[in-house]
Amino acid sequence: SGTEAKTPSTSNFTRTDRRQFNTDYNPEASIFVGGLKERMAEATVRDVFGRFGEIKAVEVARECVYVEFREPQAAADSIAAGLIALGQVEVRAEKRR
Repeated sequence: SGTEAKTPSTSNFTRTDRRQFNTDYNPEASIFVGGLKERMAEATVRDVFGRFGEIKAVEVARECVYVEFREPQAAADSIAAGLIALGQVEVRAEKRR
């Protein structure tokens, strides 16, 4: 009948928008990894970065990934590790901005 309420699709939200709805998001426990030559599988990201601590969330983009750990120390340890082999490239974890 055309009068039904339309709910917004979550696919229209940007990464920042999704974070603001995640009330327990911890930027101190989050890292950014860029410079990837190809899209990474989430399982690969979890395998590689899981050695630093329990992973709460992974977001895979075209040439980068974002990882949120349960504990801030895991993020700090992954940043301190220096070069990390991820797929066919060596990458550095950085603090997520």
